Amino acid sequence: MRTSIISVAITTLCLFLAGCGIVLYNHTRVPPEAMDRHAYCADCINYASRMDDMIRRTDGVRGNKQFFRYASDVSCRGRLLISKRCLRYRQAFLDNPEKFMFDIEVPSQACIAIKAC
Repeated sequence: MRTSIISVAITTLCLFLAGCGIVLYNHTRVPPEAMDRHAYCADCINYASRMDDMIRRTDGVRGNKQFFRYASDVSCRGRLLISKRCLRYRQAFLDNPEKFMFDIEVPSQACIAIKAC
């Protein structure tokens, strides 16, 4: 009887440690796109350039939050949409639209600000 209680306790402890290891691994794992930082940064600059281009083509909308949101939605297309990278960029830009409505004029600086580069 005593041996079975000890073995159950050891088994429970091992399962608990394995579960903790899996949880920690998932939280500290680097996403695949971050392994290729150059492509991740280039995609961000491409996305930000598309947004800035839409804003430049339409006169008088540089400080308009609604148009900024529209430009961020429409610019998320193609390979960026399939890879789901632009969804991360979009969320980062829309977290602080007052700042990025004007910072998007220099796409590389905007991507550095959201830590994509």
